Amino acid sequence: MTTQQPGDDVPEGYPSLEVISRELELQRAEQERRSTGFDTKAGLLLGFGGVLVGLSPETPNVLQIGGQVFAVAAAIAAVWAIFPRVSGAVSPRGLRERYLTTPEETTQLRLLDTRIVLYEQDNDRMAEKVFRLRVALCLLLVAVLLLLIGSMVEAATEGGNDGSRSASAPR
Repeated sequence: MTTQQPGDDVPEGYPSLEVISRELELQRAEQERRSTGFDTKAGLLLGFGGVLVGLSPETPNVLQIGGQVFAVAAAIAAVWAIFPRVSGAVSPRGLRERYLTTPEETTQLRLLDTRIVLYEQDNDRMAEKVFRLRVALCLLLVAVLLLLIGSMVEAATEGGNDGSRSASAPR
């Protein structure tokens, strides 16, 4: 009777195949968590952009209108950031049809190579997602600044028109 030792199921031609596969799985899980986090941030930016548009006064000044336009643009950019999906996966049907009669060692190696390519493609998608999030964040920042300055201008203008002391009023 022989007892099975750790690593006995590893093909002889590729002794590190199992180690590499485990590490790749860890990296893919981390990549998926990061992608989900970016999607959550994009959703928050979308909501914040919508709130800024909804909180605008009835008769906005030019700066506030500009802020609204940038808030809408930020919301659109946030939706744009959600679209690069990070979820490259191997098709079980394709795997079965192509490798059912192939030796296990060859199948494991090809599967690993395919998963590495998918991981790299997903990294590219993540970089695109981050870029789009940064665009949305910058647009939102401009919207907030324009709305804030527009509100300050409006308050200053109304302050001078409410009958309070002006430069030409007698003391």
